[in-house]
Amino acid sequence: MKFTLKLALAIFTVYSCSVQKRNITTSAAKSNSLIPFVEYFVTSEGEVLSGQSFPGRRIDSPGYSYNPEMQQLELYRNSISDSTGIKLFLGIGRVLKGVSGKGVSSFIKEVKNFPYRHEELIIESYSDSTLKFTLKDKSFKLKPKESYTYTESKIDSLPNNTIVKTTTKWKVDFRGFVKK
Repeated sequence: MKFTLKLALAIFTVYSCSVQKRNITTSAAKSNSLIPFVEYFVTSEGEVLSGQSFPGRRIDSPGYSYNPEMQQLELYRNSISDSTGIKLFLGIGRVLKGVSGKGVSSFIKEVKNFPYRHEELIIESYSDSTLKFTLKDKSFKLKPKESYTYTESKIDSLPNNTIVKTTTKWKVDFRGFVKK
């Protein structure tokens, strides 16, 4: 009887340790999982070609910062409440320059499904460390640390006989990965 009790206690102890170890391993694996991080910035720069214009609007609200060495994304506003199912973090930003305005604004979106659309950018899919995109009806693929830029310029006449050239640049950067 003593032997059976000792054997049962030993089996219970070994089983308990192995279950605990499995849970620790699972938690460590989850905390080290990496999620792709992409930035999508639209920059508008206005230039007066003739006439006189008034200063553009000001924006100033960066919503995050990214540290590639630490693979960390720090949010200044809007925390992420549920990270389950996140397949990609998308940093979305707006930059205004010249007569278009001044400043930078940015925020983070959690992408849980592909394809994912934000304005003119579509993130089609992710596989083998390659992201497939469509921007302004142009398809392209990016690997980590690669970027794609599309630029357009237009000339507008304002009601006060001012002519303004506005150059808009859409830029997609596959920055790398962040820890979940």
